[in-house]
Amino acid sequence: MEFNENMHERKTMRQKMMSSVKNKFNQTDVARQLYQSEQFKEYQEVRKEILQFKEDLKDHMTQSQNPAVMGTLAIYVNQL
Repeated sequence: MEFNENMHERKTMRQKMMSSVKNKFNQTDVARQLYQSEQFKEYQEVRKEILQFKEDLKDHMTQSQNPAVMGTLAIYVNQL
């Protein structure tokens, strides 16, 4: 149990550090320019499409009656 608590504590500290770095980055002019760029907008659209595809695939796999697909689903869902 101690191992799991240490892992959780490390994860929390890592999340705090990443959040701090992200906040500092977001306050820079470079970040503002990046977020306003056409390439970033395209990236966001592609990312939305990928997430939608994954969700649709997961739904389709869930509705399948094929045992091979159902076995793959157990592995695939954990990776989403």
